Amino acid sequence: MSALVALMLVAAVVLAVTSVIHNSSGDGGDTANTALVDQPATQEVNAAAANVLKTAYTYSHTTLDADFDAAVKLMTPEMANQYNSNRDNIRKVATQAKTTTSATVVSNGVRLLSGDRAEVIAFVVINADNNGQALQASGYRFTANLLRDNGQWLLSGLTEA
Repeated sequence: MSALVALMLVAAVVLAVTSVIHNSSGDGGDTANTALVDQPATQEVNAAAANVLKTAYTYSHTTLDADFDAAVKLMTPEMANQYNSNRDNIRKVATQAKTTTSATVVSNGVRLLSGDRAEVIAFVVINADNNGQALQASGYRFTANLLRDNGQWLLSGLTEA
């Protein structure tokens, strides 16, 4: 498999995951934006967003089920259903190409924090290899919507910007 074909395969998988878990953010009704004003809450939301994005876009062809299970634990049920809807397709492609990915959130910031709703802008770099052969890293800008449920921030929506 040529490096270009392999890179296109990884990009297709990333785009497939993103399109599957794309969800409208909804307004939530609260209008007070406490991002940056409430520094502990802002830091908590930033950490939760970075964790879920890293987890959702990091996987190995040998541990796909465990990787997917770890990601859905950080999502609302609706988001987890959307994310899981593409599991078989990703498994097929990743297993065939022996793909391993590693996502790094290189920068993120809370744009909105209002009660139990938050919106975070994040820049994510995804490194991948197919069968041990490194592919070119890909960078993405995401808007992540999070909801706090029982004290835990969960991913409720994700769009590529």
